Amino acid sequence: MSLRSLRVLCLVALGFGLGAPLRADDPVAGAPPALASRFTIEVGGYLPTLSTTARLDSPTLGRGTDIDFEDDLDLSEREFLGFAQFTARLSRSWRLQLDYIDLSRSTTTTLERQIEWGDDIYTVGATVQGYFDVKVARLAFGYSFLRKPTWELGGTFGAHLMDVGAGLGLAIQSGGGGISGAREADIGGLAPLPNFGLYWAWAFHDRWALSARADFFAIEIDEFGGSLWAGALNLHYFVNDTFSIGGGYSAFNLDADVTKTHWNGAFEFGYNGPRLFLGLRF
Repeated sequence: MSLRSLRVLCLVALGFGLGAPLRADDPVAGAPPALASRFTIEVGGYLPTLSTTARLDSPTLGRGTDIDFEDDLDLSEREFLGFAQFTARLSRSWRLQLDYIDLSRSTTTTLERQIEWGDDIYTVGATVQGYFDVKVARLAFGYSFLRKPTWELGGTFGAHLMDVGAGLGLAIQSGGGGISGAREADIGGLAPLPNFGLYWAWAFHDRWALSARADFFAIEIDEFGGSLWAGALNLHYFVNDTFSIGGGYSAFNLDADVTKTHWNGAFEFGYNGPRLFLGLRF
């Protein structure tokens, strides 16, 4: 994902949030912080279990090898994954949300099986270096079709922007690192991919709340076909009306077939695991 695309998303989110002031009668009277905050910023991190596969096909060799980056290339299966999320409550029932994750991993290993990656063939015993990078931004509008003083249930519609890159090449044995003759696959910044979802929140105490979210999409366009699903369950504790802390469990899975110039093949990326976060509400 380009920096320009991310800036555009942030400006859209802030524009809607700042340009749609709440009316005096919009907030639910006496609502707890979980359901009454106009703006919420949450930052935190996961320590999830990661799963990554990718394939790069060749016009001469045909279908490439389905590479398990954790098993075949010894890419780390658990790694810290940071995230940030911004929510603007536009009215009593409408909300806007923007969140972003960014994960980059690389590895050097000796192959235990033969791999075909694009036009290259790496034999058993070859020392290779590889990487897999993924960036995902999500922009979603939500509408609470059921809302009570202590809980709400709603649906979302929006879009994901993604940038996924992978590379594989012979490791340089001397000369200080780098990948020799690496063949890289880069999906680049895709057009926004639509998504739909559900969310739920329950403030079961003045200072405690539970929330859950699920998102999904499946799409076929000219150069991309795939699906995404994601879900999270969180527990929030409100230190006061401004600050909160929380933890929960999250899962994410994205798989795609790609026929772009720099990547003709497929990939699948997923994670699941616990997360912790801090919240600022105003």
